[in-house]
Amino acid sequence: MTQRLRIVIVSDNCASRTGLMAEHGLAAWIEADGFRVLFDTGQGKALAHNAALLGLPLKALGAVVLSHGHYDHTGGLAAVLARNSSAHVYLHPATLEPKFARSAAAPHRAIGMPEDSCAALERAASRVCWNTGPVEVAAGVTATGEIPRRFPVASGGGRFFLDPECRVPDPFADEQALMIRSAHGLVLITGCAHAGLPATLDWCKALGGGRPVHAVFGGFHLAGATDGELESAAAALEGCGVKVIGASHCTGARGRDFLRSRFPGLVLEAGCGTVWELP
Repeated sequence: MTQRLRIVIVSDNCASRTGLMAEHGLAAWIEADGFRVLFDTGQGKALAHNAALLGLPLKALGAVVLSHGHYDHTGGLAAVLARNSSAHVYLHPATLEPKFARSAAAPHRAIGMPEDSCAALERAASRVCWNTGPVEVAAGVTATGEIPRRFPVASGGGRFFLDPECRVPDPFADEQALMIRSAHGLVLITGCAHAGLPATLDWCKALGGGRPVHAVFGGFHLAGATDGELESAAAALEGCGVKVIGASHCTGARGRDFLRSRFPGLVLEAGCGTVWELP
Protein backbone atom coordinates (compact mmCIF):
# COMPACT_ATOMS: atom_id res chain seq x y z
CA MET A 1 0.00 0.00 0.00
CA THR A 2 1.36 3.41 -1.00
CA GLN A 3 1.94 5.77 1.91
CA ARG A 4 3.15 8.89 0.06
CA LEU A 5 1.65 9.87 -3.28
CA ARG A 6 2.21 12.83 -5.56
CA ILE A 7 0.55 13.39 -8.94
CA VAL A 8 1.63 16.13 -11.36
CA ILE A 9 -0.23 16.79 -14.61
CA VAL A 10 2.52 17.33 -17.19
CA SER A 11 0.48 17.52 -20.40
CA ASP A 12 -3.14 18.57 -20.80
CA ASN A 13 -5.45 20.67 -22.99
CA CYS A 14 -5.14 23.51 -20.48
CA ALA A 15 -2.24 24.97 -18.48
CA SER A 16 -2.56 26.08 -14.87
CA ARG A 17 0.79 27.92 -14.74
CA THR A 18 2.43 30.61 -16.85
CA GLY A 19 5.16 29.26 -19.12
CA LEU A 20 3.73 25.77 -19.45
CA MET A 21 2.68 24.50 -22.88
CA ALA A 22 -0.86 23.19 -23.33
CA GLU A 23 -1.80 20.64 -25.99
CA HIS A 24 -4.64 18.26 -26.74
CA GLY A 25 -3.33 15.27 -24.81
CA LEU A 26 -2.54 13.84 -21.41
CA ALA A 27 0.54 12.91 -19.41
CA ALA A 28 0.63 12.46 -15.64
CA TRP A 29 3.69 12.08 -13.41
CA ILE A 30 3.14 9.85 -10.38
CA GLU A 31 5.47 9.43 -7.40
CA ALA A 32 4.40 6.54 -5.18
CA ASP A 33 6.70 6.09 -2.17
CA GLY A 34 9.53 7.47 -4.30
CA PHE A 35 8.91 5.29 -7.37
CA ARG A 36 8.27 7.46 -10.46
CA VAL A 37 5.74 6.48 -13.14
CA LEU A 38 4.67 8.43 -16.21
CA PHE A 39 1.12 7.64 -17.28
CA ASP A 40 0.78 8.58 -20.95
CA THR A 41 3.01 11.03 -22.80
CA GLY A 42 0.74 13.57 -24.49
CA GLN A 43 1.27 14.51 -28.14
CA GLY A 44 4.97 15.03 -27.51
CA LYS A 45 5.14 18.76 -28.17
CA ALA A 46 4.78 19.76 -24.52
CA LEU A 47 6.20 16.89 -22.47
CA ALA A 48 9.93 17.65 -22.30
CA HIS A 49 9.36 21.41 -21.99
CA ASN A 50 6.83 21.10 -19.19
CA ALA A 51 8.72 18.37 -17.35
CA ALA A 52 11.84 20.56 -17.24
CA LEU A 53 9.87 23.60 -16.06
CA LEU A 54 8.17 21.53 -13.36
CA GLY A 55 11.45 19.94 -12.18
CA LEU A 56 10.49 16.42 -13.21
CA PRO A 57 13.55 14.44 -14.41
CA LEU A 58 12.40 12.09 -17.17
CA LYS A 59 15.67 10.16 -16.81
CA ALA A 60 14.60 9.16 -13.27
CA LEU A 61 11.39 7.41 -14.31
CA GLY A 62 11.05 3.78 -13.28
CA ALA A 63 8.11 3.03 -15.58
CA VAL A 64 5.96 4.39 -18.36
CA VAL A 65 2.37 3.17 -18.71
CA LEU A 66 0.36 3.86 -21.88
CA SER A 67 -3.42 3.99 -21.55
CA HIS A 68 -4.16 3.34 -25.25
CA GLY A 69 -2.70 3.88 -28.69
CA HIS A 70 -3.92 7.35 -29.71
CA TYR A 71 -1.34 9.95 -30.74
CA ASP A 72 -2.35 12.38 -27.97
CA HIS A 73 -1.31 9.80 -25.35
CA THR A 74 1.71 8.21 -27.06
CA GLY A 75 3.29 11.06 -29.02
CA GLY A 76 5.84 11.91 -26.34
CA LEU A 77 7.17 8.36 -25.93
CA ALA A 78 10.19 8.94 -28.18
CA ALA A 79 11.21 11.97 -26.11
CA VAL A 80 10.93 9.97 -22.88
CA LEU A 81 12.93 7.00 -24.13
CA ALA A 82 15.61 9.29 -25.56
CA ARG A 83 16.15 10.63 -22.04
CA ASN A 84 15.66 7.42 -20.09
CA SER A 85 17.52 4.16 -20.71
CA SER A 86 16.06 1.99 -17.94
CA ALA A 87 12.31 2.57 -17.45
CA HIS A 88 10.01 -0.31 -18.34
CA VAL A 89 7.16 0.50 -20.71
CA TYR A 90 3.77 -1.14 -20.11
CA LEU A 91 1.22 -1.33 -22.91
CA HIS A 92 -1.34 -3.63 -24.49
CA PRO A 93 -0.31 -5.25 -27.82
CA ALA A 94 -3.28 -3.56 -29.55
CA THR A 95 -1.78 -0.17 -28.72
CA LEU A 96 0.24 -0.44 -31.94
CA GLU A 97 -2.75 -1.16 -34.20
CA PRO A 98 -3.62 1.55 -36.75
CA LYS A 99 -6.40 3.82 -35.47
CA PHE A 100 -8.64 6.30 -37.23
CA ALA A 101 -11.21 8.98 -36.43
CA ARG A 102 -14.11 9.53 -38.81
CA SER A 103 -13.98 12.82 -40.71
CA ALA A 104 -16.91 14.50 -42.47
CA ALA A 105 -15.59 12.98 -45.70
CA ALA A 106 -12.78 10.62 -46.69
CA PRO A 107 -9.88 10.44 -46.25
CA HIS A 108 -10.43 9.83 -42.56
CA ARG A 109 -7.85 10.91 -40.00
CA ALA A 110 -5.13 8.58 -38.73
CA ILE A 111 -4.82 8.99 -34.95
CA GLY A 112 -2.60 6.07 -33.92
CA MET A 113 0.84 6.06 -32.31
CA PRO A 114 3.26 8.30 -34.27
CA GLU A 115 6.07 6.66 -36.24
CA ASP A 116 8.87 8.05 -34.07
CA SER A 117 7.23 6.63 -30.94
CA CYS A 118 6.84 3.23 -32.63
CA ALA A 119 10.50 3.29 -33.66
CA ALA A 120 11.61 4.26 -30.15
CA LEU A 121 9.54 1.44 -28.70
CA GLU A 122 11.19 -1.03 -31.07
CA ARG A 123 14.65 0.16 -30.07
CA ALA A 124 13.70 -0.30 -26.39
CA ALA A 125 12.23 -3.78 -26.97
CA SER A 126 14.16 -5.35 -24.08
CA ARG A 127 12.26 -3.25 -21.55
CA VAL A 128 8.80 -3.35 -23.11
CA CYS A 129 6.19 -5.21 -21.04
CA TRP A 130 3.13 -6.25 -23.04
CA ASN A 131 0.14 -6.65 -20.73
CA THR A 132 -3.43 -7.62 -21.46
CA GLY A 133 -4.35 -8.16 -17.82
CA PRO A 134 -3.51 -6.39 -14.57
CA VAL A 135 0.20 -6.01 -13.81
CA GLU A 136 1.91 -4.50 -10.79
CA VAL A 137 4.20 -1.72 -11.98
CA ALA A 138 5.49 -0.98 -8.47
CA ALA A 139 4.39 -1.81 -4.94
CA GLY A 140 0.79 -0.65 -4.70
CA VAL A 141 0.68 0.61 -8.31
CA THR A 142 -1.19 -1.47 -10.91
CA ALA A 143 -1.80 -1.08 -14.63
CA THR A 144 -5.31 -2.49 -14.99
CA GLY A 145 -5.05 -4.19 -18.37
CA GLU A 146 -8.21 -4.64 -20.45
CA ILE A 147 -11.35 -3.17 -18.90
CA PRO A 148 -14.45 -5.42 -19.09
CA ARG A 149 -17.46 -3.66 -20.67
CA ARG A 150 -20.39 -4.30 -18.37
CA PHE A 151 -21.96 -0.88 -18.96
CA PRO A 152 -22.94 1.18 -22.03
CA VAL A 153 -20.04 3.14 -23.54
CA ALA A 154 -20.33 6.92 -24.08
CA SER A 155 -21.54 7.89 -27.55
CA GLY A 156 -18.21 9.49 -28.47
CA GLY A 157 -16.84 5.97 -28.88
CA GLY A 158 -18.63 5.67 -32.23
CA ARG A 159 -16.13 8.00 -33.89
CA PHE A 160 -13.12 5.68 -33.65
CA PHE A 161 -12.14 2.87 -35.98
CA LEU A 162 -9.36 0.40 -36.83
CA ASP A 163 -9.45 0.77 -40.62
CA PRO A 164 -8.93 3.73 -42.98
CA GLU A 165 -12.47 3.39 -44.33
CA CYS A 166 -13.89 3.63 -40.79
CA ARG A 167 -15.95 0.48 -41.08
CA VAL A 168 -14.45 -1.51 -38.18
CA PRO A 169 -15.21 0.14 -34.81
CA ASP A 170 -12.35 0.32 -32.38
CA PRO A 171 -13.27 -1.80 -29.31
CA PHE A 172 -10.41 -0.21 -27.34
CA ALA A 173 -9.06 -3.55 -26.20
CA ASP A 174 -5.80 -1.68 -25.51
CA GLU A 175 -7.29 0.71 -22.99
CA GLN A 176 -6.14 0.52 -19.38
CA ALA A 177 -6.09 2.78 -16.34
CA LEU A 178 -3.60 3.14 -13.49
CA MET A 179 -4.66 2.19 -9.96
CA ILE A 180 -2.78 3.14 -6.78
CA ARG A 181 -3.63 1.58 -3.44
CA SER A 182 -3.21 4.34 -0.87
CA ALA A 183 -3.91 4.53 2.83
CA HIS A 184 -6.91 6.75 1.98
CA GLY A 185 -8.36 4.38 -0.60
CA LEU A 186 -7.84 3.79 -4.31
CA VAL A 187 -6.49 6.58 -6.50
CA LEU A 188 -7.24 6.08 -10.20
CA ILE A 189 -5.90 7.73 -13.34
CA THR A 190 -7.64 7.30 -16.67
CA GLY A 191 -6.40 8.21 -20.14
CA CYS A 192 -9.71 8.84 -21.91
CA ALA A 193 -12.07 6.35 -20.23
CA HIS A 194 -13.18 5.14 -23.67
CA ALA A 195 -14.62 2.09 -21.89
CA GLY A 196 -16.84 4.48 -19.95
CA LEU A 197 -16.28 5.78 -16.45
CA PRO A 198 -18.76 3.27 -14.91
CA ALA A 199 -16.88 0.28 -16.38
CA THR A 200 -13.49 1.74 -15.44
CA LEU A 201 -14.49 2.38 -11.84
CA ASP A 202 -16.17 -1.01 -11.55
CA TRP A 203 -13.06 -2.84 -12.79
CA CYS A 204 -10.71 -0.90 -10.53
CA LYS A 205 -12.89 -1.56 -7.49
CA ALA A 206 -12.82 -5.28 -8.33
CA LEU A 207 -9.03 -5.24 -8.70
CA GLY A 208 -8.71 -3.22 -5.51
CA GLY A 209 -10.61 -5.77 -3.45
CA GLY A 210 -13.58 -3.50 -2.87
CA ARG A 211 -11.57 -0.66 -1.33
CA PRO A 212 -13.24 2.76 -1.53
CA VAL A 213 -12.15 5.06 -4.36
CA HIS A 214 -10.63 8.20 -2.86
CA ALA A 215 -9.67 10.09 -6.03
CA VAL A 216 -10.04 9.84 -9.82
CA PHE A 217 -7.88 11.84 -12.23
CA GLY A 218 -7.65 12.02 -16.00
CA GLY A 219 -9.78 12.26 -19.11
CA PHE A 220 -13.37 11.06 -18.70
CA HIS A 221 -14.52 11.42 -22.35
CA LEU A 222 -17.58 13.48 -21.48
CA ALA A 223 -17.10 16.39 -23.90
CA GLY A 224 -19.79 15.04 -26.24
CA ALA A 225 -21.72 12.92 -23.76
CA THR A 226 -25.51 12.81 -23.69
CA ASP A 227 -27.43 13.81 -20.57
CA GLY A 228 -27.95 10.14 -19.77
CA GLU A 229 -24.24 9.40 -20.10
CA LEU A 230 -23.39 12.30 -17.81
CA GLU A 231 -25.85 10.97 -15.24
CA SER A 232 -24.34 7.47 -15.50
CA ALA A 233 -20.84 8.83 -14.94
CA ALA A 234 -21.99 10.83 -11.93
CA ALA A 235 -23.83 7.84 -10.47
CA ALA A 236 -20.70 5.70 -10.82
CA LEU A 237 -18.62 8.32 -9.02
CA GLU A 238 -21.23 8.71 -6.29
CA GLY A 239 -21.35 4.96 -5.83
CA CYS A 240 -17.61 4.92 -5.17
CA GLY A 241 -17.81 7.65 -2.54
CA VAL A 242 -15.07 9.57 -4.34
CA LYS A 243 -13.58 12.59 -2.52
CA VAL A 244 -11.43 14.14 -5.29
CA ILE A 245 -12.21 14.40 -9.02
CA GLY A 246 -9.36 15.67 -11.19
CA ALA A 247 -11.11 16.32 -14.50
CA SER A 248 -8.82 16.90 -17.46
CA HIS A 249 -8.22 16.36 -21.20
CA CYS A 250 -11.34 14.94 -22.92
CA THR A 251 -13.70 15.57 -20.00
CA GLY A 252 -14.60 18.81 -21.76
CA ALA A 253 -16.08 22.03 -20.41
CA ARG A 254 -19.61 20.63 -20.38
CA GLY A 255 -18.47 17.52 -18.53
CA ARG A 256 -16.54 19.52 -15.95
CA ASP A 257 -19.44 21.91 -15.39
CA PHE A 258 -21.82 19.01 -14.90
CA LEU A 259 -19.48 17.29 -12.44
CA ARG A 260 -19.03 20.53 -10.49
CA SER A 261 -22.78 20.86 -10.17
CA ARG A 262 -23.09 17.30 -8.88
CA PHE A 263 -19.97 17.27 -6.69
CA PRO A 264 -19.57 20.78 -5.23
CA GLY A 265 -16.04 21.40 -3.98
CA LEU A 266 -14.70 18.03 -5.13
CA VAL A 267 -13.78 18.78 -8.76
CA LEU A 268 -10.32 20.04 -9.68
CA GLU A 269 -9.60 21.37 -13.16
CA ALA A 270 -6.43 19.35 -13.53
CA GLY A 271 -4.52 21.24 -16.22
CA CYS A 272 -0.79 20.85 -16.78
CA GLY A 273 1.09 22.09 -13.75
CA THR A 274 -1.55 20.88 -11.29
CA VAL A 275 0.04 19.09 -8.31
CA TRP A 276 -1.93 16.88 -5.94
CA GLU A 277 -0.46 15.06 -2.95
CA LEU A 278 -1.40 12.61 -0.25
CA PRO A 279 0.83 12.66 2.86
